[in-house]
Amino acid sequence: MTAPKITYRPIPGLSGYRAASDGRIQSCWSRGRYSRKCAEYHDLEPAEHHGRPVVRIKRRREGARVQYRVAELVLLAFQGPAPDSKPHPWCVNEDQWDCRPENLRWSGVPQLERWR
Repeated sequence: MTAPKITYRPIPGLSGYRAASDGRIQSCWSRGRYSRKCAEYHDLEPAEHHGRPVVRIKRRREGARVQYRVAELVLLAFQGPAPDSKPHPWCVNEDQWDCRPENLRWSGVPQLERWR
């Protein structure tokens, strides 16, 4: 049995970052204080914030690191921007760490409030 083929798509608005079809976020910026674009991509290690995976990405213009939800970045790359009426990422199988595109949808209600 062969493993499914992983596809990659660039994340709109974040130069040098891409999302994988298995839910990973990758960067082609070198690690260190003065980052430069490099030839190879490497995986960003997600951290946990309120039970959800997040990654910290350095915004080039502002010079500050911004925290993004992995599910939101994968949705941006594979489904495009959120409609105004549905700005929140939703995990269909309720597993916040399963960020594959087929498991994600845009929703009008934040996931944490959905199950209260």
